[in-house]
Amino acid sequence: MRYDDVHQFFGWPDRSQGFDPKGAGARAYADEVKRKIRAELCRKFPSLSMEAGVLAADPNSDSTEVPIAIVCEFRSGATEEALREAHRLAWNFSRVALLITLEPHRLLAWSCWLDPQQAIEDLHVQVLHELPKPTDTAPNPLQSSARDLLHWVSLITGNYLKQQPGKFRDAGRADALLLENLRVVRRELLSFGLEREYCHDLLARIIFAQFLFHRKDSEGRPFLDKNLLEGRCEGELCVA
Repeated sequence: MRYDDVHQFFGWPDRSQGFDPKGAGARAYADEVKRKIRAELCRKFPSLSMEAGVLAADPNSDSTEVPIAIVCEFRSGATEEALREAHRLAWNFSRVALLITLEPHRLLAWSCWLDPQQAIEDLHVQVLHELPKPTDTAPNPLQSSARDLLHWVSLITGNYLKQQPGKFRDAGRADALLLENLRVVRRELLSFGLEREYCHDLLARIIFAQFLFHRKDSEGRPFLDKNLLEGRCEGELCVA
């Protein structure tokens, strides 16, 4: 299914508003999605043909409101590995709750507030394999369920979050998990008798080091990686 096929069924903004919004705020997020998700996926999977954009509450607004959803359209389909990577990258946006992937044979809606390490089926909130045909008098139960969840009114009011609360938990967001991991490390360091001042300095260094591992140039090369540090560090090197 292409975006052009589904946007009318769900009442979404048209294609240009999703992939090339005019408002400065929505455009900033759309450009970020293209740079951090589309470009990264195309580097990792060179044969992938895709487009990426956002569903913004007001595509013409200049305010930088967090988008309702990230949309990835895979023109020729995508492997499970590519879809998992798309979800992981969308999850890193932290506050965007929903990822929608479009392939020729299906639409998948994913929760971006669930840890990407979970089973792929557990990350889905909706699967739709076909739209109603012109000859159909009414949508079938699966199509009706998908429209109830993903219709524009449900998205902009946040009703979809209430329909499946178990799929959208604040504790599963990337920023929430990061903070919890830092709390665990902090407790461990303090339990060893490390002074609080030095503990916080060490946590700051950990955060900065991880930033350097994830900071990449235009070719996808990180500033720091395992190969660079081999021979320069003693002990075991673990890169998250």
